[in-house]
Amino acid sequence: MSAVYGEALTPLPAVQPTLQLLVHAATAIFVSSEFNDTVPYTVFISWETSNDHPVQQFPQLIDQVLRSLEKEHIVVRIIYHKSVETVRPRTTNVFFVDGLSAFEELHATIRPKQYDFTGNYIIIVLNENEQAEEEFVAERILQLMWQYYVVNVDVLFGSLDYEEVRMYTYFPFNPGSCEKVKSVTWNTFREGRFLSSRPHFPPKLNNFHGCPLTAAVYTYGAFMRLQHGPGETVAGMDGIDAVLLRHISAKLNFSTVLREVPHGLRFGLIFENGTTTGAMKMVIEGEANFTLGFFGYNQLRLKFMSLSHNYHFTALVVMVSAGEEYEAFEKLLLPFTNTLWFVFLGCISVGFLVISAIGRMSTRVQAFVFGSRIQSPAVNLMNVLFGGSLPVLPTRNFARFILTLWLIHGLITRTVYQQALFNFLQLSTNHSTITTLKQLIDGRYPIYLTSSEEYVFNHLPELQPQVRIIPDAEIKRYDDAIRRGQLRGARISNYEKVLYDNARFVDGQYLRMLKERLYNYAISIGLRLNSCLTKPFDDTLLELIPHGMVRAWVNRYVDDKYAVVPEASDEQKQLTVRQLLGAFQLWAIALGGSCVVFCMEICCYYLAKKC
Repeated sequence: MSAVYGEALTPLPAVQPTLQLLVHAATAIFVSSEFNDTVPYTVFISWETSNDHPVQQFPQLIDQVLRSLEKEHIVVRIIYHKSVETVRPRTTNVFFVDGLSAFEELHATIRPKQYDFTGNYIIIVLNENEQAEEEFVAERILQLMWQYYVVNVDVLFGSLDYEEVRMYTYFPFNPGSCEKVKSVTWNTFREGRFLSSRPHFPPKLNNFHGCPLTAAVYTYGAFMRLQHGPGETVAGMDGIDAVLLRHISAKLNFSTVLREVPHGLRFGLIFENGTTTGAMKMVIEGEANFTLGFFGYNQLRLKFMSLSHNYHFTALVVMVSAGEEYEAFEKLLLPFTNTLWFVFLGCISVGFLVISAIGRMSTRVQAFVFGSRIQSPAVNLMNVLFGGSLPVLPTRNFARFILTLWLIHGLITRTVYQQALFNFLQLSTNHSTITTLKQLIDGRYPIYLTSSEEYVFNHLPELQPQVRIIPDAEIKRYDDAIRRGQLRGARISNYEKVLYDNARFVDGQYLRMLKERLYNYAISIGLRLNSCLTKPFDDTLLELIPHGMVRAWVNRYVDDKYAVVPEASDEQKQLTVRQLLGAFQLWAIALGGSCVVFCMEICCYYLAKKC
C-alpha cells in the first residue's frame, strides 16, 4: 500500500469529468513500463491557480490520484510549493495549473535546491482551451521549463468534447533547430489508454543533430593545448581533454565551438557569493555551454555549477627549484666528506703535536727524529704535504723513513683531492634538491600560488606563512625561473603536467617534484547549474572509464620516466673562471697573509736593530 503524506483538505463538490480524464492520463503515465522497473519513488504534487473555482476541486482531484496510484512502489506526497520544503530535490513532479498565468506564478517559485531538473515533470492544465490556444500555452510552458534546462516534461490538456487528453512535449535539439523550443503533440490518451506506444519521456539528448555547443578552453599542459590561427582565433586543440571532447562530440553528434578564456585566467575564481572569473564565469553567464581542461572538482564550484562524473584522478604535487649552487669556498670542501676532513686535519694536528713535543726534548732526540741540521720541521711538514721540496734532507734512516711515509700520505691525498675537485667543478654541483614537505618548511621556501590555487594549502596551516600570491599571467615566468634554478621557491602543479613538460624541455633543465603528494584531485567537465548536458555527458564518460580509454589517452601524452630527472650536476661542462673562484680566493687570502707576515718580520727586524 502506498504511503501518503499531505495536509487534510475539506471534502468539496465532485470533480469535473475533464479533470477525471486528466487524472487517468497522468496515472497511466506513472503505472507504465517506464516506471515499473524503478525502485520505490515519490510523486510530488503541487498546484497553482489564478482563480478560486478550480481550488475547490483539488481535494476530490487529489483523492482520485491517491486511489489511482495505490501501488507498492509509489509514494505520493502532496506539496503546497510556496510553504513546504523537502529534504532532497524532487525528482518526479506533477503540477496542476488552471492556465498560463498560474504556471508562470508557479515557475517563479521553482528553485534548484527543491527540484531535480533532470527528473520527470507532468504539467496538467485544468481549463479547456481551443487547440490553437492550447498549443500556444503548451509552447510557452515548455519555454519556461527550458530556462531550467528541463527536458523530461509533458504538458497535458483535456478535451471533454473529444473525450481525450493531448500530451505535448519538445525536443531542444533537432536538425536545423538548435536550443529552440517548439511544442509537438507527442501522444493522445483516449478510452483509458495512450494511442501510441511511444515512451512518455523519450531520450532527447542522445543525438544533438550537429548542433553547435560552445566550450570555454585554455592551454593547460598535457590536458589541453590550443592551436591558434589568424587573428589569435582558436584553430584546433590537442591533449588528453581534447581527445576526450572529440570523442564526446562524435558520440553525441554535436559540433564544438572553441572559445579561449581571455587574459590567461584559465579556470578563473569563484567566491562564496557566486562571483566568478575566467572559464567559470563564461559558463555560468551563458557565454559557453561547458568548460574542460584539468577542471577540478571542489565543493564551492559544485554549489554554483554542475560537474560531470569524474573521469580521471591525478595527484597534486609541489614543484621545487633545484638545490642552490655551492659557494666558492664550499666547492673546495666537496671532494672529501666531513669524516675524511676530520681525519685529514687530525693527521696534521698529530704531526704538529709530535713536532712540538720533540722540540722540547734534547738535541740528540731531535736529530734522531727530524734529522740533523733541520731547523723548521713544522714548515717542512706542510711543505711536503702540499708537494713542495725540502732544502735540506735528513741523513738518518729513521728520519728518512718518517719523511717517506709523509711524502706518500701527501701524494695520495693531493692526487685524490685534485681529481675529485676537478670532477666536481666540471659538474657544477649544486646542493641536493629537497624531496619532502618537512624540508620545504624547514628551508622556508616561498610557495608561489595564484588566487585560484590558494585553497590547496588550507589543510596545511604550517605552510601558510610561506605562500606568496602571483598574477595568473605570471605563471609561466615563475615556473620557468623555478625550473632553471633562477628563483628559490616552489609552485603547485599536477603529476601529468610535470611529466608532459619535462618531456619537451631540451635545455637539460627540468621541473622537480617533492616525493610527497598533496592529495588526489578529481577532474571533470564544468557545466551550467542543472545543465541538461550533464546526463548525456555522464553517460558517455561512464562508457569510457571502465574500458580504460581515458587512462590510455593519458599514457599517450605522459611518460613516467620523466618523473625522476637528473640533478643539475649530472652534465659535465668546461671549467670557467667562476667555478675556480674559490681557489683564487684562497690564493688571495694566502698571499695577503704572507704579505702581512713579511711586513711584520721587517718591522721586527728594524725594531730589534734600533734596540
